[in-house]
Amino acid sequence: MSFDIGLFSALLAGCLSFFSPCVLPVVPGYLSFITGFSFEDLTRDRRQAVVWVAFWNSVAFVIGFSLVFIILGAAATTVGAFFRSHLKLLAQVAGAIIILLGVHLTGLYRFPFLLYDKRVHTQEKARGFLGALLAGIFFGFGWTPCVGPILAGILGIAAVSSTVIRGIVLLALYSVGLGIGFVLAALFVNQFLSASKKIQAHLRKVEIASGVLLLLIGALIFTDRLSLVASKLSFLNPEALAVPKTTASTPGQAIPVVLKPVRFNPGPNDFQAQFLHGETLRLSQFGGKIVLVNFWATWCAPCRAEIPGLLDIYREKRGHFEIIGVAEESTWNDVEAFVREMRIDYPVALDPNGGIGEQYKIFAYPTSYLFAPDGSLVREYPGFLSENVLRRDLAEVEKRFAR
Repeated sequence: MSFDIGLFSALLAGCLSFFSPCVLPVVPGYLSFITGFSFEDLTRDRRQAVVWVAFWNSVAFVIGFSLVFIILGAAATTVGAFFRSHLKLLAQVAGAIIILLGVHLTGLYRFPFLLYDKRVHTQEKARGFLGALLAGIFFGFGWTPCVGPILAGILGIAAVSSTVIRGIVLLALYSVGLGIGFVLAALFVNQFLSASKKIQAHLRKVEIASGVLLLLIGALIFTDRLSLVASKLSFLNPEALAVPKTTASTPGQAIPVVLKPVRFNPGPNDFQAQFLHGETLRLSQFGGKIVLVNFWATWCAPCRAEIPGLLDIYREKRGHFEIIGVAEESTWNDVEAFVREMRIDYPVALDPNGGIGEQYKIFAYPTSYLFAPDGSLVREYPGFLSENVLRRDLAEVEKRFAR
């Protein structure tokens, strides 16, 4: 699959991604934060002011959320590389702070810095905006995006220093599209709560429920288990609607390729893992072939869309080409069922604690790495890897290392 990514495509893909399995789990916690800190206002006859507060707070939340995503996506920048290197720690800090917000909302303990007069004037609006901005940043660090074809192309542009500025612009437009859903959701919920007299009589109960939900979301982010929610929504893949239709490729006849006998040494990219078939192996043991290490999760819709094309190439070139799937954020039973469903016949490594993903600084699924027969890294593919792109790169490596 190959197509030019325009501004409208980036915006549309962001809009559709709001309904993807990796974004929807964030929405309940987001709404809890945005509405939870408006409950005091909702008890007063100030509906218009409440709606505007919710609007600006949701905009601030989206800006915070988007800043993290754009920085992580711009891998060619020093800041992006630093954040990726410390993503797990930052996610734990973010989860802990979200838990504190939940404790405050439930009333288990009221933090003085969160207790302020919510009358709408410049100083307090600024404080509310800043709080929502920080909350968006916290949620952003706990978010694991699943990357479809359009977003994968954008990340590829942002990962190259010569095109990083264009990539950042496209990431910003994608984030604007994604943010539209968040803003509309906040306005709808706050309008509903302020308009419903029956709900207003139980606002304290709703506030407590919001706090409990934030506690749960914070705990899931802190323990890197937010994907448990996403796994229940894995049937969703709305970004596919924004991708131009292409004719499915037909696997070609297997052409034998004999590679030079070289020592396979992946260096710092080497890892050891237990594989689904029971063996414990290292990446360095897969010598003598070109190797693609493909990180995926069972709940990731773009991962599911990517695998059939990879399997076609693998079955065509398996004499000199190996794929190693690395299952992230998925239970053993889910991985086993996924492998059966997708008819995966290449080796699948299990990474239940995320150690391999952390080693490779994975921040989105799918992500793949192509290694030459000598173990050198040929290319990183952030997001959906199209069959055409992989065939092109394999042809170049085959030409370099053919006997």
